[in-house]
Amino acid sequence: MKKKEENPFLVLDIGTEAVKSIIAQKNKDKIKILSYSLNYLRDPYLGCSKDDLANNLDEVFRNQTSQPIEKLKEVEALVLLPPENFYARTADCEIERDSESKISGEEKESILQKLLNQAKTKISNEFSKEKGILPEDLSWLNIKILEKQINGYPLSEFKGYKGKQIEAKILTVFALESCLNTLKKTFEDLNLNILKILHPAEFIPEFLPIKIENGIIFDVGGRKTQLFFIRANKLEEIKTLDRGGWNFSERLFNNLTFSRAESRELKEEYSANLLTPETAVKIKNIFEAEKKEWRNDILELKSGFENVFFFGGGALLKDVRDFFDRKKILFPEHFKKILTSKKEIEKMPQFTPCFSAIMFKEKNVQKNL
Repeated sequence: MKKKEENPFLVLDIGTEAVKSIIAQKNKDKIKILSYSLNYLRDPYLGCSKDDLANNLDEVFRNQTSQPIEKLKEVEALVLLPPENFYARTADCEIERDSESKISGEEKESILQKLLNQAKTKISNEFSKEKGILPEDLSWLNIKILEKQINGYPLSEFKGYKGKQIEAKILTVFALESCLNTLKKTFEDLNLNILKILHPAEFIPEFLPIKIENGIIFDVGGRKTQLFFIRANKLEEIKTLDRGGWNFSERLFNNLTFSRAESRELKEEYSANLLTPETAVKIKNIFEAEKKEWRNDILELKSGFENVFFFGGGALLKDVRDFFDRKKILFPEHFKKILTSKKEIEKMPQFTPCFSAIMFKEKNVQKNL
């Protein structure tokens, strides 16, 4: 019996400089890209507006021909939010039991709750000190245990084991409640059916196109770059740099007589090796000051990690990758289970998070908004 195609779904990635979206549909054991869209924000300083989102969604709906547009507007959506409004952090937590006795099912639940509460308290207090934001102003979207240990020994389950010292590494995903409420209102106004708001930390490294045992993953966005530290094939830590591909565009804007849009286009031509050698050298010289800023931020972070991986629009800038010997860009073309007739998207690393989100959706996804 021929398996029926599943309903299409939307992946929406709201960045600090651009909005990306994909409409995809599963058919048997493959997933097909029906259409995609990338639009730059009208004003990156102000962030993504409702008009920016509306324009992007209108384009991605019109770019496909297999489904009626009105039907597509009812599809479920996975949404990735910009790192300036949406955060993920890990916390190392521990508790001490009263005895070494075997852990029962009831005590296991109590241990899990204590660890999760400890992680929330730890992260919210750290965040409050950094940003001056009260813990009660945060909204928690996901909290999950990445690693468990009893008396220093790793294990997958607490129940049935003996030991006194409980340790866990916990991933927290959260947002400012005021920002989240504003976004929810925008999504409602646009009639978006949100299945889940998703942070890249929730699909790294499991749903990347290649297996990464140890290394650093750079998501080089517009105005922010997120770093994911992987050790023993597990997420260890997340950091954010307050710079990205946009900063290079600004160097051109401030040194040449071009508009911001023209400066961005010139940077992209430089990244794609489309400029004459003389012009490329001039651009490279302008970028030297920005490279120095990157160098200062990066060199202290990469200690102990040899392998470095990149995605995001800024990943195409060789000036960002020059600091590393063993490096690789993760492109959409590396996802073998996802098919597309739109060949140009296969070489656009700014869509790699969307492709990872598609693979993430293969698992049972619970609504969180």
